[in-house]
Parts: sequence; C-alpha cells; structure tokens
Amino acid sequence: MKNKVILFTVNVDWFFLSHRLNLATEALKKGYEVHLASSFTHHKSHIESLGIHVHDLNISRGNTSIHNVLLSLISIFKIVRLTSPDIIHAITLKVSILSAIASVFHRRTGLIIAISGLGYMYTEKSFVNTMKKGIIYFFFQLLATRSNLKVIFQNRFDMNELTKSNKVLLNKATLIHGSGVDLDKYCPQTSSEIFSCKKVVFASRLLYTKGIEEFVTAIKIFNSHNTSQGIDVEFIIAGDFDDANPACISRDSIESWSEIENLKYIGHQNNLDELFLSSYIFVLPSYREGMPQVICQALASGLPSITTNIPGCMDAVQDNKTGLLVPVRDPTALYKAIQKLLSDDALRQSMSLSARAFAVQNFNVVDITEQHMKLYSAAMFRQNP
Repeated sequence: MKNKVILFTVNVDWFFLSHRLNLATEALKKGYEVHLASSFTHHKSHIESLGIHVHDLNISRGNTSIHNVLLSLISIFKIVRLTSPDIIHAITLKVSILSAIASVFHRRTGLIIAISGLGYMYTEKSFVNTMKKGIIYFFFQLLATRSNLKVIFQNRFDMNELTKSNKVLLNKATLIHGSGVDLDKYCPQTSSEIFSCKKVVFASRLLYTKGIEEFVTAIKIFNSHNTSQGIDVEFIIAGDFDDANPACISRDSIESWSEIENLKYIGHQNNLDELFLSSYIFVLPSYREGMPQVICQALASGLPSITTNIPGCMDAVQDNKTGLLVPVRDPTALYKAIQKLLSDDALRQSMSLSARAFAVQNFNVVDITEQHMKLYSAAMFRQNP
C-alpha cells in the first residue's frame, strides 16, 4: 500500500528548518512520504539528506506584484499536480493562500493552513494594508466552505480576528502555541550560577519590526543613567540580516550601534541554547508576532523575558511572573523594565523558575508535535470515512 503523502509549502527553507522540521521528521517516522515546496538558500542538500523530497518553489518574499504572485501560483500548482498529496500543510499567510488556490481541484486533499502571525498589515496602518486585510477576510470566507480544512492559529488574537465574523471558519480553527521547544536542549543552568557580568540578550532577525531600534535606544538610556552604579552589564544583539524583508535594518546601522558602550553584535548563532545558558535577561520588543519561537526558547532556558504587550508576545510571557510586558515602541519603558530586573536578583530568580515551568507546561515540542499528528490523522479519516 502506497504511503500517504504530505506536502509542506513554505516561502523559504531556513524557516522550515527552524520552525517545522520536527513535524516533518515525526511524519517520516509515522510512515508518511514527506515533500517540501520552498525557495532554497543553502539548506537544500541537508533537507534532502533527511529523507524529505524537495521541490523548488518560485516565490519571492519581498515581491507582491501581480506578475510575481501568478508565477508563484503556477509553481505551486505544478508541484501539487506532481506530488498528488493527501495533505498539504501550508505555512505563512501568502503561501497558504496560494496553496489553497492551487489545490482547488484536489478536493480530497486535506488542507492545513498555519497562520504564524498576521504581520505588518496589522502594525503599519495604510490604505494598501487595509485593502490587503479586506482581501484576506474575503479569501477566508470562501475558504471556510472547504470540508477538509483546518486552520492553525498560534495566538488567540489572530484567531479571533479572522473568525469573529466567520463562524464556519471558527469551527475549523484550532489553537496551537507555536512550533514547540526541545526542553532537553533549552534548559536552565543545573547549578546556581553567580553572574559576574549580566548579559541582556536580543536574538532575532535584524528587522525594525522586532523592536531593535527601541532596544538600542534603551541601551543608550541605560548607559546615561548607570555610569557610576557599578553594574557590570553586557548587551548582546544576535541575529542575521533578512534582506528580502522590507523591514530589514541596514548594515551601516548595525556597524554604528556596535560602537555603543556595553553593546556587542555577535551575528547569527547556530546554538542559541548555549548563549542563553550564560545570559541573564532576554529582550524582544517586537511590534507583532504569531508565537515568538525565540521567547519560548528563552523561557525554557529559564530566562525572564521582556517583550511588548501585543498579540503573540503577551501570549508567550506572563507579565510580572515569567517576565515583563512594556508598551510597543517605547524605549523608556523598555529601559525601566531592563533596569528593574538587573537591580533585583531575587525577582529575576523567581521569574526564572516560573519561566521554565510555564515553558514546560505550554511549549513542549513533544506535545505540540503530537497535536499536529492528530490533525494529519483527522485529515486521513475525512478522506476515508
């Protein structure tokens, strides 16, 4: 009997590796034939070596012209026709819309759409973004009529936003808190460590929408207030440029910021778990998230996390328990939150214990992977009543 085929569609390979590889490897263990349609950077051979069939997807993350969208749609259509998947697991909003359209003639194919965040359309107010939101609402009104559909949301706000006037879609929606964290890899120090230098870490793609400018401004405020207080603090920025994203910071900016006292840029880190082991606080003052994977990893590592009171981030962090929430785009409030944790070791230790416990309860990769496997099985069941 032929193995069931699952096709993952995603805009770029590194996002698949960092956020969905656990699902693909578990699907392989369960006997699925796994395919990936994506644009590839330099991870293609590695993904193939894992037993995953790869297909080049003609898609540009930074180009939303009608011509480019049509080329991407044709590309996905050809891959769907070639693979004849039993399940399509589409990841991110643009790819999900294209995958749904491309599979319209494959009615027996189960379609699972993962909304990893509604993105800049909801952070940047403009006429164009208002139009885009209207198109998305209309699309999901049509899509909701599809019988073998499941839509995964990572936070309750995004789920409410797209289902508040679409009760049919609500019945096909499910809430899964992100991609999960390997709790054995991301774990706190086993011994009680004395921090001779308190590292405050920002780790993310280098995008303005991740709040990196506010973080740098907060550092400048900190330095102006703490020149004689004897607090040995090092601020770390870890991450890589994402040139395809319109919100990517310039290399001149990071070079300029690197000259700030106490601030060090260390580039992309393959082993964030090791960085977190020697860190004191994690900071991500993002403008909007789905479920920020890096915060989940920081919490699992016992790092109190300072983030913004916006959808996604406030789902990940419990204010005054596992970290602190501050208003978005407010570097002064961010500085005060950093200062609060740096100056109160007992509070930081209490939050560290709560952060780990919260991550164990909510972000265990084993539990989250199993939730996805149940969705795949349900899709199979609908095909074979």
